[in-house]
Amino acid sequence: MSSNTAQTDAVVATETGWKPWHNIGLLVLIAAVALVCWFSDVVLSWFGLPPEAITALWIILMALLAVAIVLIGHGITGRFEGFLIDARNKMSLSRLQLILWTIVVLPAFLAAAVFNFTTEVEDPLNIAVPPQVWGLLGISVGSLVGSGIIKSDRPDDDPATIEQARKSSNPEAAIKNLQDTNEKPEDASLSDLFKGELEGSKNHLEVGKVQMFFFTLLVVIAYGRAIADSFDNVSETIGTLPELSAGMLALLAISHAGYLANKNVSITPTLTPPPSSGSTS
Repeated sequence: MSSNTAQTDAVVATETGWKPWHNIGLLVLIAAVALVCWFSDVVLSWFGLPPEAITALWIILMALLAVAIVLIGHGITGRFEGFLIDARNKMSLSRLQLILWTIVVLPAFLAAAVFNFTTEVEDPLNIAVPPQVWGLLGISVGSLVGSGIIKSDRPDDDPATIEQARKSSNPEAAIKNLQDTNEKPEDASLSDLFKGELEGSKNHLEVGKVQMFFFTLLVVIAYGRAIADSFDNVSETIGTLPELSAGMLALLAISHAGYLANKNVSITPTLTPPPSSGSTS
């Protein structure tokens, strides 16, 4: 029986491991990004667009970066959604948010630099990133790191830890506060983005996650539209990426603060108080 299990595990490991075609695919995508940037006017002409159609170039670069991220995630976990799966073998909302901002901002900077090169300005890479955007990226990175720190401080729900929790003074609370994990990446689900992360909350909706998910989509779409508008109205050079309003930055910061605060809250079931030793009539 144990030999069969070992063989099955070996097959799964072989199927989900990094393959030579992942190397080839990644190299092809990197080469594609380089060629699109170097021959941007030719690539845009394939779609019947002029060389100054920077918004289209930005979209092409976003698509290539997104495919590269998906490919890397698949090579590591064996799943196309693998870029979202963390060490708990669950899909992480903070990972999703940071990846979304990476896919939006990095190609925007690259597309702006390509346009500046084509216009032969003196310093084509002198493209300012507004402080609000740096703040947004800092919030996203901080949320991912803070989330990881909170998770690392909680014991996982492995059999040994569960057995130890059962021997504690309050076994019900101890078990409910264990961190829910999956055995393998194949068990991860998109529903992980919206569910609680503890044994006592894994089958319940976490409102903080829902709020952060929709706030993130709102700000990403709004800022993406701002980038597209700025590229459509470009004149001779692109000196800065569009600013992000302080209101949107505050909205996202509050959402992240609530998300992290909710992660740090333990589940404490209500216990029935022991009966009083003396009774009064």
